[in-house]
Amino acid sequence: MIKNKKRKHIASPDQYRKRFFREAAMKARNGKTVYICKEHHERIIKILHVIAKNDVSLFSYIYNVLEHHFNTYQEDITELYDNNIEKVF
Repeated sequence: MIKNKKRKHIASPDQYRKRFFREAAMKARNGKTVYICKEHHERIIKILHVIAKNDVSLFSYIYNVLEHHFNTYQEDITELYDNNIEKVF
């Protein structure tokens, strides 16, 4: 049974497209290899194929999502990080 979920988003579909479906400023070969689960990989590839018409790389999409996440939650992450640092003195 599929539950009706309320969509919670701030950006319009056009804003989403502009934010995430663009090539990253850096190239994947300059980064590090990471693994994602098969389900997420297949989902992202399908999204890129249908919405971005394969004009955006998997690396760029993930890079853009992470950049947005870090920009959005920078203060929260910093606070959590600072609260979890073991004090020397």
